Amino acid sequence: MESFIREKTLAGAWKPKEVSINRTVFAELKGVVGDLPVTQFRFEEALAYKQHFLEEGRLSASTINKKLSKVGHLMQWASVHYGAVNPMEGLAIRNAKVAPRDQRKAVSERQVRQMLRLAAEQDRSFKRWLPLLGAYTGARIGELSQLYLDDFVVVEGHPCIHIRQAKPDQTLKTASSERVIPIHSQLIKAGLLQYVERQLAAGHKRLFPELRYSEVNGYGHASSMWFTKFRAKMGWGDGETFHSLRHTLVTQLKRKGFGADIVGGLVGHSTGSITFDRYGKAFLVSDLLPVVEAVGY
Repeated sequence: MESFIREKTLAGAWKPKEVSINRTVFAELKGVVGDLPVTQFRFEEALAYKQHFLEEGRLSASTINKKLSKVGHLMQWASVHYGAVNPMEGLAIRNAKVAPRDQRKAVSERQVRQMLRLAAEQDRSFKRWLPLLGAYTGARIGELSQLYLDDFVVVEGHPCIHIRQAKPDQTLKTASSERVIPIHSQLIKAGLLQYVERQLAAGHKRLFPELRYSEVNGYGHASSMWFTKFRAKMGWGDGETFHSLRHTLVTQLKRKGFGADIVGGLVGHSTGSITFDRYGKAFLVSDLLPVVEAVGY
């Protein structure tokens, strides 16, 4: 287990949060089946591990599947390095088929307008700006929470946000997550650029200096905890989260006829095409600007 974690960390595949999550899952595995030699972890032990969570009855099928998947990745690695078998294959709980578009809930444009009105009344900087930035960029809450002031750049004469991993305390979900987002005219109208200038004048380096860094969760933990309470006040339902803003933006652009490649370029999704992902260049700001400006509530 520790060898697997070290290799993943050395390869840069896992950040501290992912290391912590996997280490917890692996410790839990040992607690259920015992600290066995890896070659003695066979189907019976794997089934007992799964059955443990089913009998507890406190975890969702999705959460159990994530645990099974992490152990499966461990055993796949062990099959190469230690000659073990991987008994985890086929153990996932099979849910009723759900279309990919329905796996995450979007929120309605009415809900976004309600959020923007309430955000305008907030007194703390991140509480005011994160909802606006989420609505008009589609960026993840962790990406926005970790922004530095020098991530605000001018490209092709237009102010932009560079989502990147340029500092030791910045992380990205995937390599395709790095991107440049033209700043929407509504954000400019709301005073975002003036806010950036005030933060610079005050001697700050980060957009939201009040958000504290966690080795495991980065800067996004405090903001995520706050938004959980904020969405409850708005009466949002289960599955309606900050990430829903991303889904709403993508859905809106899809309905307006924009292609998957350019929308993916805006929100940092891989196209799934080797040609585009490996050899394609990033979209120009002039390409992305009409897409950004098509977002409206």
